[in-house]
Amino acid sequence: MFLLLAYPRSRTAWLANFLTHGAVACGHELLADLANPRDLPGAISMLGKPIRGSAETAAALWLPEILEAVPAAKLVCILRPLGEVRASLDRLRLPAELRLLEDAMKAAARRPNALTVSWRDLDREETCRDILHHIAPCEPFERRRWQMLSHFNVQLTPRRIQQITTSKRKPLPVSSPPETQPDSPLLKIASGPHPFPRVSITEIPLPQIAER
Repeated sequence: MFLLLAYPRSRTAWLANFLTHGAVACGHELLADLANPRDLPGAISMLGKPIRGSAETAAALWLPEILEAVPAAKLVCILRPLGEVRASLDRLRLPAELRLLEDAMKAAARRPNALTVSWRDLDREETCRDILHHIAPCEPFERRRWQMLSHFNVQLTPRRIQQITTSKRKPLPVSSPPETQPDSPLLKIASGPHPFPRVSITEIPLPQIAER
């Protein structure tokens, strides 16, 4: 098992997505849905891949309790200057009391099974290669995959929306198919009383998607 420990706003969502490939599965903020931090190893074990872990921004606070069940878990500590963390949280109108987390992160970084990296270095191929080698030594590093995902932004912020909408790509032509014209029988049926009961999306089983 492995744990990616980080401050908030340190690209853990991107890293979890990048690492989830092949024999590796990396969750993200699993601790948020648990009543007891000691249950985190059990939640990670449900991820279903041979090499499993999670990226967590609060787990360092309860690291001794979490490691009671998995003392040999490999750690990656992702550090970011506290001033930058506070500024990023301020933009989201979130509280920024980080003193206890700072102490916990320093203690985690001193553990012998911990790899320490800077969040800025996650843009570097060498850093991502080192992280993968630390948590999964036998897994090959796929450079083409890293190149494809290196500039991928998992957040849809106003700035990102503006970048998308001002892209030089030509927009696809938009036209209503015949079925959705105002006099379409399908549209008339949809606008009337719905003949089927409402079904929660959580009640619909998701199809199994083959890994490419």
